[in-house]
Amino acid sequence: MIKVERRGGRISFEGHADYAPYGYDVVCAAVSGASAALACVADEDCTDESGAVQWVDLGEARATAAMCFFDKIAGAFPRVIQTRSR
Repeated sequence: MIKVERRGGRISFEGHADYAPYGYDVVCAAVSGASAALACVADEDCTDESGAVQWVDLGEARATAAMCFFDKIAGAFPRVIQTRSR
């Protein structure tokens, strides 16, 4: 399961969807692509040693807007992605 959590202006990402076999997992691809795009606007390195995005610090307004996208994915695929905002 992918867990996406927003705390203030920071969004963190953890896990893998396991919705489909590697290379065919559309849920993981959507979250990975969106998190990579968000990392482009972050002011600091937010990836792990493999290059996967672990978190992005966007500021409160942009993080709230970005979570709408992840909430939509979670609504469509609730067994494989969970979102949380604090």
